[in-house]
Amino acid sequence: MELKDLQAGDEVFLSYGNFDYIKCRVEKITPSGLIKVNNKLFYPGGSERTKGYYGDHILAINDKSIEKVRSMKHNLAIKNMKIKLRDYDYKKLPDDLIIQIHDQIKEWEESQKNALDSGGG
Repeated sequence: MELKDLQAGDEVFLSYGNFDYIKCRVEKITPSGLIKVNNKLFYPGGSERTKGYYGDHILAINDKSIEKVRSMKHNLAIKNMKIKLRDYDYKKLPDDLIIQIHDQIKEWEESQKNALDSGGG
């Protein structure tokens, strides 16, 4: 489905904050073609009708948007994990877990080196 095909009651992804989306229902399509979702109006292209520069946007739910939202949620989760790992006090971990983490990093580094040596990316 595309935005131009939407009708009242259809589900869309609504941008929520900087890096997240939630599912919402289309409340109505105005006679001028604006799409009302979550008490906000959106242009037929998906951008919010707002006075400011920054606004939310909507995506029709289809394979492409599902993959985009899944990818964004995955990337956000990875980013949050990196922040937690950066700030983690490793002294609290048991030695066997430190060894496992070290071995995993070493294995990854070797695979990256082998990929570069063989002309891969």
